[in-house]
Amino acid sequence: MEYSKLSLMNGDALNGFMIDFDTVLQETLTKMLQNNETEGTITAQLKINLHNGTNNAGVDYVNPSIKHAIKGVTQAKSSTEGLLFGDYCLEWDRDTCTYILRPGEDAQMSLYDMGD
Repeated sequence: MEYSKLSLMNGDALNGFMIDFDTVLQETLTKMLQNNETEGTITAQLKINLHNGTNNAGVDYVNPSIKHAIKGVTQAKSSTEGLLFGDYCLEWDRDTCTYILRPGEDAQMSLYDMGD
């Protein structure tokens, strides 16, 4: 399996990260303006764990968990954390040549998934 082309930023997988990043950015800018500060720092960290498994049909899959921490620092600090973990399978998408997250075997399928 080729992990070097992992691209999940454009999908739903990191929505929580993006929302939390925007929140910390807004809080940091607000504090900077309120305190008449001219410099601030935002640090983002993603911790990724891969868990191998096999479904009931004997197909191997990789289940990722992605934890994020975002910290904004001025004279006052703000931070938030989140975790993506659940019944997802990491899968190679031949059409886009990227890895995507698909709902796992126990996840509820939508009507649109029936054609796959």
